[in-house]
Amino acid sequence: MQSKKISKYLILSLGLLSTSLVVEKVFATNPDSATLEAIVGPSVNITLSASDIALDVNPASKPFDSTDITAEITTNSTDGYNLYLYSDNTSLVNQNYSGKTIDTLPTSDSGYDETNFLSDKWGYKIGDANYHGLVSGAVISSSDGPVDKDEANLTFGAKVSNNTAAGSYNGTLVFRAIAIVST
Repeated sequence: MQSKKISKYLILSLGLLSTSLVVEKVFATNPDSATLEAIVGPSVNITLSASDIALDVNPASKPFDSTDITAEITTNSTDGYNLYLYSDNTSLVNQNYSGKTIDTLPTSDSGYDETNFLSDKWGYKIGDANYHGLVSGAVISSSDGPVDKDEANLTFGAKVSNNTAAGSYNGTLVFRAIAIVST
């Protein structure tokens, strides 16, 4: 029985010896290199706090109403972003009676507060500023570098009188954020 154990040991030992003797060295004869470049383009993202802006006005009981909306902008552009507000029509159009509208406030350097807000008009304000009428394509927020969740707080308001026909008045607002890229 002793002889069987020894022979197994010798075979095992020879197997280990043969694998440990295999050593190979590899040398590069003509080394070369490559440059790795990652090109990161500018990106910009906008998120609105609401998809609908509802104003509930009544000439007799509540002639003025306002509501807030927040646009949150994120960009990696080293030159920042511009946030624009567009509309294909600056008037809100009555869905029940053709030709009936609530027009945007007229241009004013100082704007309008709730006390001098014109009847049968709508407008918006940024932050604590006064209300202004919509000029389509107006810049309403911007930055000069990258931002993460930069907020533009807007308030939309409308005031009506008995001259405003009853019904639902609608319009479409488009918020467009564009990353600024220097050339």
